[in-house]
This record gives sequence, C-alpha cells and structure tokens, in this order.
Amino acid sequence: MLMNTLPKLPTNAPFTAEQRAWIDGFLAGVFNELLASTTSTQEKSATAEKKQMLL
Repeated sequence: MLMNTLPKLPTNAPFTAEQRAWIDGFLAGVFNELLASTTSTQEKSATAEKKQMLL
C-alpha cells in the first residue's frame, strides 16, 4: 500500500528545530522520488495494457 502523504517527524522528536527541518526535508526528497518512480511505473504499465488491447 502506498502512502499519498510524506512522512514527518513528530514535533516532540528529540531533535532541535533545525535538525527536524533537515530530516523532514531529507525524508520528503526520498519519498517524493519513491512516489514519482512508482507513479511512472504504474503509468507505463497502464499504457502497455492499452497497447495490448489495441492489437
């Protein structure tokens, strides 16, 4: 199951505000790439299925 939201550290995590902002940014970048690659793969699969139906 894919999540449609990016994970964030809780506000009570044992980090400074600066550290929390950096980690949240890092996680956003990693999960954004993951979601983008998954979406791209799903679109390619759907396109391939449509092409097969046309043959």
